[in-house]
Amino acid sequence: MKAAEIEQRRPYQAVRTKRLYEEIMHQIEARIASGELQVGERLPSQRELAESLGVSSVAVKEALRALAAKGLVEVRRGSGAYVTDRALIAMSEVMRLFVDEHSLQELQDARVLIEPEIVRRAAANATDEDLAALREAFRMMEEQLEASGTYCAESSSRFHLALAQASHNVIYRIVMELLLHVVLHIGLYRYPALGPEGPRYALGLHRHILEAIEARDPERAEEAMREHCRAVQAILTAALSDEDRGDGSSSEVSIRALHY
Repeated sequence: MKAAEIEQRRPYQAVRTKRLYEEIMHQIEARIASGELQVGERLPSQRELAESLGVSSVAVKEALRALAAKGLVEVRRGSGAYVTDRALIAMSEVMRLFVDEHSLQELQDARVLIEPEIVRRAAANATDEDLAALREAFRMMEEQLEASGTYCAESSSRFHLALAQASHNVIYRIVMELLLHVVLHIGLYRYPALGPEGPRYALGLHRHILEAIEARDPERAEEAMREHCRAVQAILTAALSDEDRGDGSSSEVSIRALHY
């Protein structure tokens, strides 16, 4: 949706009720139901919502938590709250019944099968808008690396989802959303260090993928993704071998590998 169209939307109404978070939730639900807020769209920030509604940021935060519990929004750390596809959330919840730390290799196997084809299609089909989304996701990873020495799983997932979107194959996009949603759930708070150069090397792999897509070179994009997959597999294999030897920290490393 264009910025001019967003500016013309009706303003949020000031809340005058004892249970503030419920009224906030109902207003946002109504916008989602009417189509005014689309799947994948980012909601205003908590501060902006609080100012528009005339409430505290605490009430807004509580409302967003309730919406997330219903599967209507997804709150991404450091990024904001986004309207979700309820069917997608439901499917990911079913997948999580069958997937845990012991299924990490199977998750990686699935990604190895589809991501090289995704980047081939992205190199051929990406629009200017797709390229802008990829560059923004990469910029976020780069800034996080410079600030903290690593980047978070959410920003890496954002890059990979942007790749799937750029493929313009709706099935690939849905499958990648499902896979990454499960990976994030398994390892959301587990970010062990993989050595001082690990995250920087991983960022370089993502840069190669982006540059190949910008060059509209499907073969180069596919090879860059396969290089990425080989690096992840090497970390995962080593970590799973450590687990077999009884190293208690290795499961966290193997989960973090999938966030590369």
